[in-house]
Amino acid sequence: MAKNNNAKEERSALDGVVAKYNLDRCVCPNSSEHVTNNDGIPGEVMFYHDAMFLIRRIATMEMGYNAQDHMEWTFHDAKIFYEEHKLAESHTFNPNFLTEGKKSLSNWYFKGRSQSYLAFLAYRWDNNMVFDDYKGRVEKCIEQRKSLDLKDMQSLVKAFQEKEDQLAQLNGELDKIKAKVSDPQLLAVLDGINLSVVDLMED
Repeated sequence: MAKNNNAKEERSALDGVVAKYNLDRCVCPNSSEHVTNNDGIPGEVMFYHDAMFLIRRIATMEMGYNAQDHMEWTFHDAKIFYEEHKLAESHTFNPNFLTEGKKSLSNWYFKGRSQSYLAFLAYRWDNNMVFDDYKGRVEKCIEQRKSLDLKDMQSLVKAFQEKEDQLAQLNGELDKIKAKVSDPQLLAVLDGINLSVVDLMED
């Protein structure tokens, strides 16, 4: 019973993180408070099973493997193959697995799967988390968010530095003009001009 309570507490904590950072709910399991029965989301094993099928199909049809090569693969083996070959990048879910046609996967293998489930599966596949558990998926989302935040900070610092450089140039030109001015009244006006980053940003 303690194990079940711990699992519920962890799931509740992760649900809180998803809500706090507005993460995509496609990372959530069907037992999450962010997923409803109407979504038609199956258990985690179904995601692993479908991902395993897709990976075996890619290995066989595109990489020269035969059925015997991956007959005894575990989910862990498939995860390693998926990550080592960067399949999330080279084989994005759509259009690679959702193209239309009589022989397309969407017409026979995924037939009967709910659109919500396919959206969840596509998100997890494309974000390199299709074999991760709930905690692993949330951690990857946070890492992605940190990377985006860092890029935003770098852009902000760069823009600030560009404005500082512009100010240095403008104030340098202003000093040159002052040096050439002999009229005391005009010089007094020029002395009152003090450009700042705030001035540039407001402009």
